[in-house]
Amino acid sequence: MNPVSLFLSSTLDWLKCQHAGRLGRTFARSCGVLIALSLTSPNVHAQDATPEQLQVQYDEALKQLQAAQDRKNELANENEQLKRQIETLTQIVHDTREQTLFLQTHFNLWRLYVTAFPEVGRWFEMSVKTPDVAGSNFARPFEFMDLNWPFSAVEAPATVDAE
Repeated sequence: MNPVSLFLSSTLDWLKCQHAGRLGRTFARSCGVLIALSLTSPNVHAQDATPEQLQVQYDEALKQLQAAQDRKNELANENEQLKRQIETLTQIVHDTREQTLFLQTHFNLWRLYVTAFPEVGRWFEMSVKTPDVAGSNFARPFEFMDLNWPFSAVEAPATVDAE
């Protein structure tokens, strides 16, 4: 009896003892099939392979290992980039929440103020709806602002004419 079949039979006997019953027999058979397949795979019969074939298999395994390591490094870099993006987006969400709370608070205070002083609310409504009432610019709030301010404030460099 060769060592492989002896090993298989002893393993199957051990599995049958450990896992009695129908489920145990099924488990033992499937383990036996897996062991038999793994022992009869081409890698087990490496003694029959030539040194050239072994070198080719070794080179292929090295290439696969290098490719797997490269992919792992790429995924780690992508993961770091995504973590940085998440941090940035989290900060934006936090800032937006603070700004929203600020604006909601001011709006609610404005509504309380207008309810306490209804004549101010009527004056504001009138000035927003009608342009240039008594010189107010509430209807066009951006006309008195320079929307390109940082860039419009820069003057062109003075040129010296050579005469």
